[in-house]
Amino acid sequence: MVYSVWLERGWEACFRPDCYHMKSLNVLNKSWRPGDNREVTEDQLKSAANADLYDSYDQTYILDRLKWKIAGRMANADGSTVYTLVAVKEAEGL
Repeated sequence: MVYSVWLERGWEACFRPDCYHMKSLNVLNKSWRPGDNREVTEDQLKSAANADLYDSYDQTYILDRLKWKIAGRMANADGSTVYTLVAVKEAEGL
């Protein structure tokens, strides 16, 4: 099983079953389901891709046991970008 966790240094793939106890994003929702939306920064998406949590075939990110697609993006005045992701389905094998 592969779990994804957001640490101070970025997303990391973890193969231990206790990974879900590691630091996650500061979000109130801890029980994501298909159809849910979340916002992440561009740095978080890059970090997820660097941690092999991006499926280029489906164009989805595997986070919190779900596959997420980019639904939109918003550019901030400071030059940063925030992406809205939508959970499309559960990730297989998790």
